[in-house]
Amino acid sequence: LEVQACPACPPQARHHIGPDARDLGLFNFNNRILVSHDLLDEYTSAYTLSETPFTAWTQGISHRYTTYGSPHPFMSDDTFRSVWFTFESLQDYPFPSDCPLCGPSPAHTIWDGITLAFHQKHLLPSLTPPMLSLPDTISRAEVRHLSHQQCIPDKRVCSALRRFIELQGGMQSPLADVHSAPLVWAHVLWNMCTSMKPLQTHCL
Repeated sequence: LEVQACPACPPQARHHIGPDARDLGLFNFNNRILVSHDLLDEYTSAYTLSETPFTAWTQGISHRYTTYGSPHPFMSDDTFRSVWFTFESLQDYPFPSDCPLCGPSPAHTIWDGITLAFHQKHLLPSLTPPMLSLPDTISRAEVRHLSHQQCIPDKRVCSALRRFIELQGGMQSPLADVHSAPLVWAHVLWNMCTSMKPLQTHCL
């Protein structure tokens, strides 16, 4: 890549301006790495459609490189993560991605930690589960929960399931025991007794 010194930066910074290769369908990352827009868009589609993690996707591309006998290995997942976030920060999508109430920088966010998982070094004591009540948590005493929102509202069925589970060893999860299929299904039905109706499409 041919570069030139940045006229807006001090000389001691040694910053350089590289070519903008977007007309060629390439993304210039730090004047050292060229990545095709098709490859970056491919991960964007995988991320938005199937919540594909960075590590799993880069491993899949690395296997593709090996299959086709590439003399150069694919970049690491850390490098690709930096490239993709830089590429995405420059995209101008026609639809808004900000919360209409919180704006582009909300004070509190909830992460699933699957696709955009953070590194262990960011696991600070201030990171807490969203259901944990803190001293500054807003108290909403006037909120009233609607009754009869369970997937299985019949109290007799729920009571029978609870008695069956208790007779079989308690309410602990039986998923580790491959020989307790009836107990597993009893736990599934019990969860339906205590779950809300929006989960019905996933349970039935």
